[in-house]
Amino acid sequence: MINRPLYETLPYAYLVLSIICLLSLQAPIALAFALLIFIIASYILILRSANRRTDPLTRRRCGLPKGLYEFLPYLYFGIALFTLKLSHQTWLQITAIALLCYALRIWLSRQQFRRHTHY
Repeated sequence: MINRPLYETLPYAYLVLSIICLLSLQAPIALAFALLIFIIASYILILRSANRRTDPLTRRRCGLPKGLYEFLPYLYFGIALFTLKLSHQTWLQITAIALLCYALRIWLSRQQFRRHTHY
């Protein structure tokens, strides 16, 4: 069994690794593998977040399906990364940076509102 600090940081390390691979590699198979790692790391973080939620059920109402709602910041982040990687137009890159900031804002606000405690 691995120690707790390593266990807590592994999904974040997977996310960072996949982002670095998505931005730096050119081979299609490498990009597909990096995208798979990104999706798996996102899913692990979503499962951990759902398991550790302390907010009351009344605050959990949303108009979107639960899976889509939980995956939304990661989806925005991935779209922004691909747009940054593939576009050479300035307005698209600025839009991607704005989407990236919005995804980070959603993710951070969820972390704050759910009051996760790490052991």
